[in-house]
Amino acid sequence: MRTNPEVIRFNRRLDKVEETKKPTPNRIIRYFPNTHMGNAHHGLAEIAAQHKININKLNPGEFVIFVNNDQTALKMFGPGNIIAHLRMPGSEKINPRVISMIPKFFNGTQIEYDKALREVIQKEFGH
Repeated sequence: MRTNPEVIRFNRRLDKVEETKKPTPNRIIRYFPNTHMGNAHHGLAEIAAQHKININKLNPGEFVIFVNNDQTALKMFGPGNIIAHLRMPGSEKINPRVISMIPKFFNGTQIEYDKALREVIQKEFGH
């Protein structure tokens, strides 16, 4: 059973049918504010499991985000057991409006917080 193929094309060289799908937009499927980060990765996974989310079975483009009580640190779980961590410098806080943009500005190895913040500012101020 195929899942939402955009295009099906025949590849003669490989003699098989290939599916080309639209890229899945990155989105947050669950956000957990005020999380005690001392729970470590396994503890955060258990918090997600209590809400019926298995972080080991996230689909492409799905992310689960945990933010600490002080809003100075964030952990993001993604498909393929990806875990990204963001800690703000000093006592700077994570802008709550930026959190929704975090998956868009995750390049596979790091969260590009400054780019996400810039996009939020541009949207809000129309520049």
